[in-house]
Amino acid sequence: MKKINIILAVLAAAVVLSFAGCTTGNSDLEIALKPSYIIGGVTADDTSGTNMWSTKRVALTFDSSGVATYSFTYSNNNATAWGDGAGFSSFKLLLDDAGATAWATSVSSLDADTDLVTEVGGANNIKLSDLTTGSTYKITITAKGATVKVSYTKTASGTLSSADVSALNSITAVQSGAYIKIEGASYSSMTGIKAYFDGETTATAFFQITAQESNTWGMDHLGAWFNFYAGDGTSLKEVHAQFYSTSVTLGTDAVIYAAQDTANGINNYQCTDMTGAVGIYKLTITTTTNGATIKLEKIS
Repeated sequence: MKKINIILAVLAAAVVLSFAGCTTGNSDLEIALKPSYIIGGVTADDTSGTNMWSTKRVALTFDSSGVATYSFTYSNNNATAWGDGAGFSSFKLLLDDAGATAWATSVSSLDADTDLVTEVGGANNIKLSDLTTGSTYKITITAKGATVKVSYTKTASGTLSSADVSALNSITAVQSGAYIKIEGASYSSMTGIKAYFDGETTATAFFQITAQESNTWGMDHLGAWFNFYAGDGTSLKEVHAQFYSTSVTLGTDAVIYAAQDTANGINNYQCTDMTGAVGIYKLTITTTTNGATIKLEKIS
C-alpha cells in the first residue's frame, strides 16, 4: 500500500509541473515574463529614462489586458543614437535593467501599422521606417499568451524645416539630399545631369557625347543653367534655387554666385571652348566655407 501511495504522489507532481510550465495551450493565458523596459534610438530624447547603451532605458507599464505603449517625437537624436540613419529608429525590449534577456527580431525593418511578433534573443533591433522629423509615433507592445508583439503608428505629423539653399558652400553642401542639377544646356547630352554631394563637400557627375551635337541655343559653345537642391523630405523639406557663374574654358574653375549680375559677366554657366564634340566629360562642383566653383573637363 505504501508503494502505491508513493507512485500516485509522483504522478500527481508530474502533472502539476507540466501545467505550471505550459502557456501554449491557451493563448489568453498571462505569460510569466513581460518586458520591463524599452530601449533604443526611439528613447534617446526621453529625460525620464536611465542612461544605458548610448541612449535611455525607459520603464514600461502594462494594463490589465497586457498592453503597454510608448510615444516619441522623431528627431535627429532618434536617428543617430543607435546609428539607424535618417528616417529610421530602432529599439528592443528588456526583461530587467541588466539587459541580458531582450526581445528583438530577425527581420530588417517594420512598417507602420503592422504587427511584428518579437523573438527573445532576436539578432536585429526592431527598426521603424519612414519616420519624419517632428512627427509623433506610438509604439504598442502586446503581451498575450506566449507572444510579445509590437506595432507602431503615426499619431501627429510634424512640420519639416526647409533646407538652406540661400548659398552654396561647404556647410550647405553637406545637408541631406544636396545635389546640383543641370536643368538645361545648349548640348542636350548635358541636360538633366545630377551631381550629388552625399554628405561630402565635392560633387561630380559624368556624361558622354557619342556624336557631334548641334547647339540648340544658337551658340558656338556650351551654355547651361543649373539649380542647387537640398533636403530629403524626411529630415528637411526639399527646396532648390538657381545659381550662376562666370564664363570659363574646359578644365577651369568658375566661381558660383547666388545672384545674377549680367553687367559683370555673372550669368548662366558658359564653357567657351566646349563645342559638343564626341567624348566623356566630367562635371565637378567644389565647395569651401567661402563659396563654390564649377568645372567641366573632357577626360577622353
